[in-house]
This record gives sequence, C-alpha cells and structure tokens, in this order.
Amino acid sequence: MTELHIDSSTREIRLSAELVGEDQPLDATVRYDVVEEGDKTFIVPLQVTTSRQWLTLLADEMIRKQPVRIEVPAGIAATALRILKI
Repeated sequence: MTELHIDSSTREIRLSAELVGEDQPLDATVRYDVVEEGDKTFIVPLQVTTSRQWLTLLADEMIRKQPVRIEVPAGIAATALRILKI
C-alpha cells in the first residue's frame, strides 16, 4: 500500500496500492459505517469504488448479497473509534 487516508467526517477510507505485474496503481475508496453492539465494535463497508471497473462491480455485488461486518479487536476499539468516528 502506498497511500492511506481516513476521513472520519465523510466516513471514507481512500487507498492506493502498487500491484505486482500492474502498470498502474489500484486506487480504492471505501465508504463505511461504524456500528457498536454491546461491547463489540464493527466496521461495515457500505460502498467500494476502485480504479478497476470489474473490482468495483464485484465489491458492489458482494456487499449487496452478503453485507460485511469487520469486528474491531477489543484492545484497539477505543483508538479505532477515535480515528474512524466523530
């Protein structure tokens, strides 16, 4: 990964990655939500847009068919919330 930007005001993560065998970097933007349930915290991707149309379509289909919830480990949840959530 060559770049990573987290904008908690818009709840977007932007990243750029150099891939082996590719001439151009892969750029991606992930719009997310932060969900707290009891003592657990989850990051929920809502929309993924990439510089590769096929990957954007695949991510969109996956999110629609089976929503993803990424549990934030308890030891870093407080720090992650300060970064990802206003």
